[in-house]
Amino acid sequence: MFKRLLEHVDSYLDSKLSSVSGERRKGDSSSCEDLDSEEARKYRRKETHRRMRKRSSSEDAIDEEESRSHRCPGKSTKKRNRREVSSPRRKSKNQRSESSSGESSDRQKRGRRQPRSIAEWKMKYDGKDEGKKLNKFIIEVEFMAEAESLSKRDLFNEAIHLFSGEARSWYIEGRKNRDFRNWRELVAELKQEFQPPDMDFHYEQQAVQRRQKRSEKFQDYFNAVMEIFQYMAVAPSEQRMFDIVFRNLRSDYKNVLVVKGIRTLKGLKQWGRKLDSVNVWMYRNREAEVTPKSVQVHEVRRQPSRNEDRPVESRWKSAPQTGKGLRSNQKDDVERHPGMRIGR
Repeated sequence: MFKRLLEHVDSYLDSKLSSVSGERRKGDSSSCEDLDSEEARKYRRKETHRRMRKRSSSEDAIDEEESRSHRCPGKSTKKRNRREVSSPRRKSKNQRSESSSGESSDRQKRGRRQPRSIAEWKMKYDGKDEGKKLNKFIIEVEFMAEAESLSKRDLFNEAIHLFSGEARSWYIEGRKNRDFRNWRELVAELKQEFQPPDMDFHYEQQAVQRRQKRSEKFQDYFNAVMEIFQYMAVAPSEQRMFDIVFRNLRSDYKNVLVVKGIRTLKGLKQWGRKLDSVNVWMYRNREAEVTPKSVQVHEVRRQPSRNEDRPVESRWKSAPQTGKGLRSNQKDDVERHPGMRIGR
């Protein structure tokens, strides 16, 4: 019995405690709601106060501006006009970037030069040189196309403007028969048609026989030999070109290059220029000798007359005693001195 009583008491106490805790939770929630409502009211009051202050400040500013405008009406109108003018200048970052990109593209278009057509080039090949200058002509045409931003396809399409005479008629016939379909095939057919098969051999012999002259700069000699190599269909190796250029140098240049151990065309060109700068006195003296001496003021002489330059002519006359020819001055002497004999 005692145990049952204790169980009833415990259950009663638990029910009371649960009811009390529930009431407390309700009170807390209601208090939180009250606090939230109070904070919202305070925030609303603050916002209303701020709005009222802004309105009052704006009204005061308007009154001040009106008073100033009554005092000096010109300044207020100027300020308003400035604001109205300055308002459209304000742009977003995207608009500024777009405008700047548009301006840069316009400048680039204006700065870019339109490429000249091949018809305006003053370069034509007629085929009368037996292919001697054909390789140089092709190199110059390709460099010109690169400078004018023209592709190899453009070169092939407008290639008729590059030929004249016999070469032009050959090109028209080959284009009709479709002997070449691009620029590479056109160049190959040109070389096969106008160049002799042993042309490279003759040019190499010409380069071997080209020697540096006594009063010739290294740079002039080097450029002349390299120009010969440009005429060849297949240029020799760099080592072969170095051997040809080095072998035909003057002894004073060659001695310095041997001491320095130069074995490449690049080094040869570099040290050749240095030696030209050292030997500049030689070329100056040569130029002074070639140019004629200018006449100074104190050296000006009176030009002799024509009568002074003309040689004295002696007319021959026959002598009365001998019948032989005598000069006029000898005859005068005989007339003056009759006993005088005239020698043979």
